[in-house]
Amino acid sequence: SPATTSTNNKPEKRNKITFTPKCNTLHNRTQQLNTIKQWIVEENSPIVTIIGLSGIGKTALARQLVEQIKDNFHRVIWRSHRQFPTLNSLKTNLKEFLGEPQTTKNLSITDSLNSHRSLIILDDLQEIFIRGELAGTYLPEYENYGQLLTEIGSNSHNSCLLLITREQPTEIATLETENCN
Repeated sequence: SPATTSTNNKPEKRNKITFTPKCNTLHNRTQQLNTIKQWIVEENSPIVTIIGLSGIGKTALARQLVEQIKDNFHRVIWRSHRQFPTLNSLKTNLKEFLGEPQTTKNLSITDSLNSHRSLIILDDLQEIFIRGELAGTYLPEYENYGQLLTEIGSNSHNSCLLLITREQPTEIATLETENCN
């Protein structure tokens, strides 16, 4: 029947958020939540960054946000940079989760983001930078990270990369400037 066919054609939803960090209760952040939800769900922003000092509740805010918007996506994955020793290992993990297993090897990240509306949360992004250096100085194993951010931020897709960090990558500032002009 047509109903059965259309149901079978819907992409299978996959969520990998069961191992997200436990967080304290979030107080009085309704305005921030609503703003970020608008950017992600309504405006389809390709990259959103939550930036702030350690301990102010960035991860708690993101966790509550994800709970509220996860049903808007076919794929939701939460990753911490502490889990991946190199940029290539992170990209491989994301492509395998986002794409279909038989096609992941030849796809770029943006191809995978076009395949299914996805929400990727990358926590602890500050781990890719050299401590004590100028802002945005990447560790050697993450030196091509800026290219990935530029690729995701400047190509058309309906997915979103949510970054949680104490330090903003310089590419994000560049993308913000380009999008405002």
